[in-house]
Amino acid sequence: MRFIGNVLRGKLLSVFFPKYKIYSGKLDRMLKSAGYPVQTHLMDSEYIYTDFRNWMKIIKNDVVKYQKYRSDVYDCDNFGVTFAGLVPFIYGINAVGFVTGRIYDEHGLIGYHGWNVFLALKDDGTPELYMYEPQSGMFSTYKAGRIGNWKYEPLFIIWG
Repeated sequence: MRFIGNVLRGKLLSVFFPKYKIYSGKLDRMLKSAGYPVQTHLMDSEYIYTDFRNWMKIIKNDVVKYQKYRSDVYDCDNFGVTFAGLVPFIYGINAVGFVTGRIYDEHGLIGYHGWNVFLALKDDGTPELYMYEPQSGMFSTYKAGRIGNWKYEPLFIIWG
């Protein structure tokens, strides 16, 4: 029931979200200007996004973070793919991508991981990229590249 309730709530909320448009070329340049060795695959020519305040509502309403982790069956990549698919379905916002890359802790490389990246309009009127960890609901700016105690290094991003 939580899923259905959150979908309905999200669809209702999204009617009131301000929505902005960015072309794929500009989004690709933003991603690559952060300094990561990232390859991008942008499947659409235009991407719709909203402001940061409304992204916080999307994250608060996110049902993906409540799913049970199951090694190899429903793990980090499944969390990320599910979130990247649900946001456009529920909110009509497609400026969210699925990322694969490496994560590190204070001792070095932990391994490969899947997470999300999204675009939001800041209060000053400029667009900003954020990394989102769909397993925990935590996020940070894309350029900062840290969520909690982990350093994230994106290698490949798919934007649907």
